[in-house]
Amino acid sequence: MSNFAFSIFQRGSAPGSSSRMMIFAETVIQVLALGVIGYAWFLCTFHVGIGWLILRHQSYLYGGAYVALVNTLVPCVARLYIHLALARSAHSIAQYPSPDKDTLTEPYVCVTADGDLDIGNCVTFYNLKAFLYLLYIVPLAFTVAIWPFADTLMDHISSALYASYYSAWANEVWWDRTASWILCAGPLGRWVIGTILGYVVLAQQRARAPNDVRVPGDLIEEPHLRIALIAGRANSPANAVMCCAGSGPYYNETDSPRCDNIRDETDNNIIIVTSVLPNERIYDLGPSVNWRAFWQRPVFDTSVPSFNNF
Repeated sequence: MSNFAFSIFQRGSAPGSSSRMMIFAETVIQVLALGVIGYAWFLCTFHVGIGWLILRHQSYLYGGAYVALVNTLVPCVARLYIHLALARSAHSIAQYPSPDKDTLTEPYVCVTADGDLDIGNCVTFYNLKAFLYLLYIVPLAFTVAIWPFADTLMDHISSALYASYYSAWANEVWWDRTASWILCAGPLGRWVIGTILGYVVLAQQRARAPNDVRVPGDLIEEPHLRIALIAGRANSPANAVMCCAGSGPYYNETDSPRCDNIRDETDNNIIIVTSVLPNERIYDLGPSVNWRAFWQRPVFDTSVPSFNNF
């Protein structure tokens, strides 16, 4: 339970124009992600829970439990995400100076032909608890949020695909064009874009329907593109974090010492040893000690270790 790579939340880089551009791009992505989380909370609370389950289907117990769960899990996701996103500039780790590449004698992983180093991204032990909570809460929140209308959503996607495939307009602008097999991720994107066009066709049909009276839950009961897009957007990070949660840390071949790298005792080369922070665990102490140390940490640990108490 040491370090987990996850570059969405934290980024370590040297100051400069490229670093500022990276921070700006990450900030834009994080704001958009928070916007998706907020809009998903709004849809689930007012349109799914209150409008569709409670008012339309009179499922007061089910709807009330759904609203309570959504308003517990989604704010937790937002709070954890904000905490990890705001920690990206400090990492909750000491800022070690980058080594001088001209003094390095052993082979190492570089990112350019000039031998530049890439320290990489990590979630340190101080943020590990919040990170792991996010890994497991995001798929749970997505499952709870989409569970009541999952079958309805799949029916709408099938209807949209059917409407698009038999629409003269959709065939003219998409299905009959050779580019549809190439653009947007190849053959798979052909069906995705075709389904989106099907939602447009269904929306045009609803607009032409006479005496169209809107009732609570229409956004869920009828095919609407925004519901499919939000569900698809939320499904991607849910699957990604499940893969992270189910995979272990990655070690490349330079993480472990090799026998042929061990210097002879008569070697006069000077080796610079970097001091270790107080209470820093540089060795794996076993599952029981790892879990005990993990649970003793606060979820939102804002402390930054330093060498001041040396």
